[in-house]
Amino acid sequence: MNSLLKGRDVRLGKLITILYRSLLLKKNNALKTYGTSYNKAFIEGTEEKFYAFTKEYLNPINITWGELKRMAKDALACFSGSDQIWNSSTLYVDPLYYLRFAPKHKRIALSPSFGRDFIADYNKDKMRDWISDYPYLSVREDSGVKLIKELTGREALHLLDPTLIINADEWRDILGTVVKCRKKFLTFLMN
Repeated sequence: MNSLLKGRDVRLGKLITILYRSLLLKKNNALKTYGTSYNKAFIEGTEEKFYAFTKEYLNPINITWGELKRMAKDALACFSGSDQIWNSSTLYVDPLYYLRFAPKHKRIALSPSFGRDFIADYNKDKMRDWISDYPYLSVREDSGVKLIKELTGREALHLLDPTLIINADEWRDILGTVVKCRKKFLTFLMN
């Protein structure tokens, strides 16, 4: 079953958890934010461009959790790392973002971001357990290093956001892009 609707992750278990925590923790603003985000209209033509780009360059496939586990078993390593992938105040701690499908010895945290300098009490136990399962830990913020130390007692490397490791010209060479300036915005066009 496709769990994306209008570009939003709508897995039933996730939605139930968010609803339950919203009511329990009286965080109704989270539901309002989610609803507001879901109801926003796309700028004309944006949706088609989004789906065309996704199909041409990303070519996603739908797989089951079991299939994902089998793929991870065959992989050399599995990486998690992105901006706010470990958002510490989210109402739903997503097992995908903590590589719960992958064998423990293959999990590598490559500069994930917490996006906060605290971990909400309602997420501490799960995040402690799931982060502790990583044999290799790095984060992109100083505050993340401190959070991991407080949470797990372990040291994490402080690494730069991976996108900033090389300069713009090197990225253009790798991506084969042409950069054009339009008004105040940069537009990247694929060759």
